[in-house]
This record gives sequence, C-alpha cells and structure tokens, in this order.
Amino acid sequence: MTALPLAKILSLTVRTISKPISKILKDQAKQHATFRTSFLVPVGQLTHGVAVRIRRLTMGSSRKDVVPLDEIGASEYGAEFLGEAFIYTVATTLMLTEYNSSAKKSAAKEAKQNTRLRKLEEDLEIANTTIAMQTEALKHMVVVLEQQQPSSQPAFTEKKKSWFGFETS
Repeated sequence: MTALPLAKILSLTVRTISKPISKILKDQAKQHATFRTSFLVPVGQLTHGVAVRIRRLTMGSSRKDVVPLDEIGASEYGAEFLGEAFIYTVATTLMLTEYNSSAKKSAAKEAKQNTRLRKLEEDLEIANTTIAMQTEALKHMVVVLEQQQPSSQPAFTEKKKSWFGFETS
C-alpha cells in the first residue's frame, strides 16, 4: 500500500486557499488610500494600456492612443492584477517546491543506484580475481599430476571433437 501524497494534497489546499486570500488582499488594497494611489492606480493604468493595445493589434487597428481610466477603474484593474499576481506567485512557488522535492528524490535514488553499481562492480572484480586464482591453482595441480604420472600417458588431455561433436583420436 502506498503512502498518501501529503505534499500534493497540501499543495492543492494552499492553491485553493490562495484564491479567497487573493480576494481579501484585493479588497484591503482598494481600501488603503496610499497603497491605492501609489500602486494600484499606476499598475491599473499600465495593465489597461497593455490590454487595449493588444486588443487593437489583434483586431488590426492602427490607433496608438489609449484613453486613461479614472481612478476607480484604474484601481480595479490594479487590484485585479495584484490578485492574479498573488495567485500566480503561490502556484509558481508550489510548483518550484514540488520540482525541488522531486529533484532531491531523484538525486537520492541515483546515488543509491550508483552505490549499488559500485558494489556490484567490486563484487565482480573479486569474483574475477578468485576465478583467476583458482584457474592458476588448477593449472598447477595439472602440472603436478602430470609429473606424478608416467611420461607415456599425460594425466589431462583434451580430446579433440569432430565437427559433429564426436570424439576423435
């Protein structure tokens, strides 16, 4: 049974909660006079100008001038921008956090695999060394056995096999 993806559930919860928080943020920003005049109105005028120019470009209009909004309209545009920027920032932060978490897990998994691969390579090297030592020991035993046998009959001879696998003399 797999564990619940608590990080993803938390991420979804934060993203869902960010929308009402964005609305509260927009309402509070519109009520604060200094913030409204120093941030919301200029940002609202800028976003209005960009939106009008983009609409005109897509419709093929050649008019360049944009009529500025009144303070209330501009503060509404600015507040909308602020709210959308907040939601975008929350979503981006959550996405980057999830990406970093995934990258850490992937790096840990790769490190574990590399460790296992090094261990297997070491075991293979030990096995090859053991095989080489045993081969040398067997060759030495064959030499010793051949020295103990009469010279007319070698202790170990390879029988030649024909093309079909039958022994030949």
